[in-house]
Amino acid sequence: LHLPNVTEASLLHALRLRYHLDEIYTSAGPILMSVNPYKPMTVPGTPGEDLYSEERMMMYRGSTANFVGATSGNGALAAMAVAAGGKTLPCHLFQVADRAYTSLLSSVVAEEVEPHLEEEDPMVIMEKDHEQKRRNHVVRNQSVIISGESGAGKTEATKKIMQYLARITAKGKDGAGG
Repeated sequence: LHLPNVTEASLLHALRLRYHLDEIYTSAGPILMSVNPYKPMTVPGTPGEDLYSEERMMMYRGSTANFVGATSGNGALAAMAVAAGGKTLPCHLFQVADRAYTSLLSSVVAEEVEPHLEEEDPMVIMEKDHEQKRRNHVVRNQSVIISGESGAGKTEATKKIMQYLARITAKGKDGAGG
């Protein structure tokens, strides 16, 4: 979100305009602001397409490597993720979750080449000889801070982020597990 004058009034105005367009998410750099719509949401401009479908989850997987600025219909600029096909994606909870997950994976430093953490078998991780290899890794923890007033949708946002992380780390599904 790029505003000529960042004031509380200009920020609220931009959020209000986007809300009336059913664009409940607005990015300002790494910060995602959302406005609880108090109704089931579909993708703006595509009636019936669920905003939180598995297909949408996979669209955002790996999309946060490059961000671009794009103007929405109301003239407000919003950071957008770029999908694998080069298509820009509007800001979304999945974008935040993907950025945290990608940062977690890229922070892993190993002395020897091993598969990504999500590709490892949990039973192998618990084995003794594997534990020594794990000590050679340094992982930077990642956090997603979700705040807001009562009824703002914090619990629902947390659930959607957890669903996204569970989906992209699942084995045996198309495009999953890394």
